[in-house]
Order: sequence, then structure tokens, then C-alpha cells
Amino acid sequence: LRGKGYSEQDLLDANLILRGRSGRCFDQFRGRVIFPIIDQQSRVLGFGGRLLSGDGPKYINTAETLVYNKREMLYGLNFYRQFGKERELFMTEGYMDCISVSSFGFPNVVASLGTALTTGQVRLLRRFADTVYFAYDGDAAGQNATLRGLDIAEKEGVAVRVLVLPDGQDPDEFLRSRGASAFRALKESALTLTECKIQALTKAFDMQTENGRTAFAQKAAALLRPLSPVERERYERYIAK
Repeated sequence: LRGKGYSEQDLLDANLILRGRSGRCFDQFRGRVIFPIIDQQSRVLGFGGRLLSGDGPKYINTAETLVYNKREMLYGLNFYRQFGKERELFMTEGYMDCISVSSFGFPNVVASLGTALTTGQVRLLRRFADTVYFAYDGDAAGQNATLRGLDIAEKEGVAVRVLVLPDGQDPDEFLRSRGASAFRALKESALTLTECKIQALTKAFDMQTENGRTAFAQKAAALLRPLSPVERERYERYIAK
């Protein structure tokens, strides 16, 4: 890069190099496979790097710069011409999940960039999709991130659905073990926001005890208050079951 006329300060500002305690600079992404973060105008704004071997964080990402703000960007948007006319998108948490979903025949997929879904990202999604299928990791952290993202998306007017991945799997693991047809079946049985919140409540209480079931019913009923009478009746049956 210096040979191309860029100064050391340029590279520091772009978060491509870091200055050590000794004052010498070193490559921020050394020893990593690189995922360029490209916007819908095909401009490279930043990078993600996955560790190939040795010690250190599994992933590192470009910090905020003059051209890159991860809260306003989504990975995979540069392929928007392949998203199709259905105005549906899959949303994953990471680069590898996004790449895996696409490689199994679902090109309409993007990923958040190491952050809980933000309002800026949801507004960007809304330009390309009316319905978003969240395919976050099946572990607890993934489920919590999903609920936060769902609330933001719903407030911004995006129809959201949640794919329930079994046994704590992430989308990449699920697709490699079960295949595209099973992933498509997950889409068909995806949960609504209210169903997802009700399911989360069943894990928060001991459903084997009377007290646990009563506490669950009270919390679940509170979720229904803002809904229309038709929706309320539907979810009352769901809660009762």
C-alpha cells in the first residue's frame, strides 16, 4: 500500500494497521482469511478477518472509520441484484453463515456485522425486503439477539419471522448436516414475533409446576394486550396449548 502512494496515517485511519507500544506499526489482519465488506455500490468499506491458527480472537473487524459504520451496514448487500423479486431476505449473524446459506441455493441473504441489529440496519433492510427471516444461532445468545432485532424490525414496519434451529446449531452447521430442503422446511414453519416471545417464556419458567405455569400464563397474557382481537384469539389458543 505504501508503494501505491498511501501514507502510514492513511493506513492507521483505515484501521488496516495498528501501532504497537514500541511505536512500530503492524498488520491488523495478519494470519487471517479476509472477508471484504462491500456496499451496494460495490465499494469496499472495511474487512472482517477470521483467525487461521494460533491464539487471538476468532474474528476481528474493521473499527469505525470515515467510510465504515457497522451499525449502518450489512454484509452481503453487494449481491442485491441476486435477491430476487419476492422481497424476502434471510438474516444471519456472521460471514460464514451468510456464505453457507447463499451457497446452498438461498442467494437472498445478508449478515449483521458483529453487532445486535440496529435501527439503521433495519431501515437498510427495508429497501430490499418486506419480510425478513432471522436465521440466528440456536444458542441462548443467538435467541436473545434475535428478540432484540425482532423488536427493532417490527417497530420499523418490517414483517419478521424466526427460523428455529435445533440443538444450538448455527445455519452453517444445520445446512451441512441437514441440507437445503430441511432449511426450506424451517422457513415454512418460521415463528412470528409473538410466537417467538411465547416460546422464550416457556424456557424462563418451570412448566412442570403449577406456580411456573401460572407465572408463564401471566407473562404470556401481557404480550397479547397490544394485539388486535383477532390476533389475541389466535395466540390465546397458542398459549393454552
